[in-house]
Amino acid sequence: MTILTDSQKKAHDFRRNLSVTANAGSGKTAVLVKRFLTILLETDVRVQELVAITFTDKAASELKKRIVDAVEERIRKETSSEKKLRLEEIRTQFSFANIGTIHSFCAKILREYPVEAQVDAGFTVLEGVDQQIFEREAIRETFERTLADSSGDGEKESLLFAVRALGRKEVQNYLSFFLAKREQAERLVGETGIFRSSGTDGEVLAKWKNMVEDNVELKLKSKRRMVPAGIPFIDKDHKMLLRLSRILLLF
Repeated sequence: MTILTDSQKKAHDFRRNLSVTANAGSGKTAVLVKRFLTILLETDVRVQELVAITFTDKAASELKKRIVDAVEERIRKETSSEKKLRLEEIRTQFSFANIGTIHSFCAKILREYPVEAQVDAGFTVLEGVDQQIFEREAIRETFERTLADSSGDGEKESLLFAVRALGRKEVQNYLSFFLAKREQAERLVGETGIFRSSGTDGEVLAKWKNMVEDNVELKLKSKRRMVPAGIPFIDKDHKMLLRLSRILLLF
């Protein structure tokens, strides 16, 4: 039987909203499987009314498999005929489970309500090479439109400064990278981001240094918490993390 930590036990309480942050291999998927089944077994919610969103198709497939395996195991071990009947019902309905990426979930809704969404029901989701071509074209058009703008706002001046310093191709490469990592980029340039600061270059670099060091320290502390009490903490990754922090601080 799996021994749960106090934090994992709290995560099983589906009557409240929560956010779980943990390293790979710490049991997040196991907690999610338990939470998913608990909702179905302790409420009248149907399988198709429950949604689980993952970042990748691979993660969605793994989550589905883990839930199916958990249901099968519960059916074999369950002694209550009522609960066993409910578990068998869940197994039967599981092909309708809404477990997938945000793209697949949104696509499903749009295909079910194409008239309301005013979209062609036969649309496809851009992926792979097609997505990359579309993104590059969007960046190129935005780049050229900004440079051709005669309004004299700060965006054009900032772009021209970057082009003079790095060259057009390099700037476009950076824009492609930031688009792929837009969530992290938004945190840096948002209202509280270090690059929205009106301070000097030295102040911005100091904030960057503190942010890198805080993230590395948080990573190490998280790894230490995974080691049982009384066992010396020996982490083969900690030297790599410290070296990485020093490299990041060079930029």
